Amino acid sequence: MTITIQDLRVRQQALDPTQSFIVQAPAGSGKTELLTQRYLVLLSRAQKAPEEIV
Repeated sequence: MTITIQDLRVRQQALDPTQSFIVQAPAGSGKTELLTQRYLVLLSRAQKAPEEIV
């Protein structure tokens, strides 16, 4: 998988927990990885226990 500069910018924006976004991409493009990274960012900034985050 090749990541372009534009793709890298969009991925960085998607990790911003203050923004909402929709992930539309073909199979094997990293959707699950991106959503996992976003979840980890949210966990690292949360004031709650992981089981309290929905």
